[in-house]
Amino acid sequence: MPGADGRRLPSGDRRQEGAKAPVCPMFRFIVVLLTSIFLITILRSVMGILLRGVSEFMRAANPSTPPPAGQPNRVPEIPHTDELKKDPVCGTFVAAATSVKQAVGGDTFYFCSTACRDKFRR
Repeated sequence: MPGADGRRLPSGDRRQEGAKAPVCPMFRFIVVLLTSIFLITILRSVMGILLRGVSEFMRAANPSTPPPAGQPNRVPEIPHTDELKKDPVCGTFVAAATSVKQAVGGDTFYFCSTACRDKFRR
């Protein structure tokens, strides 16, 4: 069977004149993979926007829920300190700012819990 330039095509080549060469399967896989990743990213963004809108709508309908992200949430902050104190009962180290304190005879003892403090009192 002669080709476009008049030369004879190999017997295994069944292309007709003007037909394109087949696309490499690996190239097709990469294109499909990248397209899928792009579409999933867009879908996640749209779903996030929709869910945020529904959340704000539900929050407006129920005023007992916490304030939105733009307004400050009145959660008491735990003070941070680098100083650790050893609990005299169980031996664990506790941050001095968050420990249970007990003053005995002018000395301050630091406990990990009220249970350890109560054991120490006995």
